[in-house]
Amino acid sequence: MKTYVINLKRSPHRLQFMAAQLDKLQLDFEVVEAVDGQQISDEQRSNYTNGRDMLRGEVACTLSHLKCYELMQRNGVEIALILEDDCTISEPFLKQHLDSWEEKADREKITLLTYFWCREGQMVLLPGTPASHGYSIRSPREIWGVARSGAYIISRESAKAIQEYNSKNDLVKADNWYGYYRDNIISGIDCIYPMPISEAADFGSDIDYVRGNRVLIKKLVDRMVRYKIPVVATWIKNRRVKGTLRYKNITCVD
Repeated sequence: MKTYVINLKRSPHRLQFMAAQLDKLQLDFEVVEAVDGQQISDEQRSNYTNGRDMLRGEVACTLSHLKCYELMQRNGVEIALILEDDCTISEPFLKQHLDSWEEKADREKITLLTYFWCREGQMVLLPGTPASHGYSIRSPREIWGVARSGAYIISRESAKAIQEYNSKNDLVKADNWYGYYRDNIISGIDCIYPMPISEAADFGSDIDYVRGNRVLIKKLVDRMVRYKIPVVATWIKNRRVKGTLRYKNITCVD
């Protein structure tokens, strides 16, 4: 299975983090240079979103994923694993599992390897089918509320459909899986359970999800974590881990 890693040119430390993990797993990968939200003007953002309230970083994130989809079409890649550069891979035999998941993944769906629930209540995963030793493929009871585009499997057909949709409409956020499902661009999403990949606590998002004065605060916080400022960095990382666990909030029914 082809693996793409999306990385901002100004974030080489993140690429080093990902490369160390993937090299240890003996998993070949191709780096896709992310679109930098800091280089997107207000006019460009408005053209992409038709005035909708979408941040530059969110536009850039979507464009970065679309670059992966374009590469799949250009190079005839039938199925790929897309990784953002802030993933912690907990499965030591990911390469072997990917062979099985490639065979069993529904090509009309997106198969998420990391995910969380961004609504109140719980994310409920329905009974699934064995995917490989210790893992199953499960569908969520509701798609609306399932988020993250940090690690997922996508087919060439689904990538093309998402590409064409975004070329004809205002951009849709990279992890708005419900929007793609609602408009019949994909037939749904599946989740690999338990989650083999999670969000790295060492990094905050490079996407600008915050506004106003909070932007400066976020930059300061990310810098303290990156340079491992004593006590403060540990406290921030622990907060991120707890926040991630709170948003996962996942249960399974069998």
